[in-house]
Amino acid sequence: MTVNFHNSKIDVWVMREYNRGDSWCKLFTLEESRELRSFKCVRPLGYSSNGNKVLLKHNRKRLCWYDLRKKEVTLVRIQGLPNLNEAMICLGTLVTPYFLPREICRKLRTLGCEHP
Repeated sequence: MTVNFHNSKIDVWVMREYNRGDSWCKLFTLEESRELRSFKCVRPLGYSSNGNKVLLKHNRKRLCWYDLRKKEVTLVRIQGLPNLNEAMICLGTLVTPYFLPREICRKLRTLGCEHP
């Protein structure tokens, strides 16, 4: 869950134990930066493989990494990937989804994004 404070910062919260209201925990606060000037819509999508970064979808247009230790934002640029219209998280499964070309999947993996 995200809480937006008048476009100046966003708190990202997670429920540690499903369906228990007292288990909410604030993961991090994302403050406005040069890369993220507007917080109309910021959605956490997942963690990097080492757990140090969070992949964010920003204003339904861009992907970016937020470094939890350095508190820095890095825009994700993937050559050959068209403009982002939708981003999805794919959990581990026995069925491999083929909604992205293999070349793009390889590029996402090199960036540290877990993707089939």
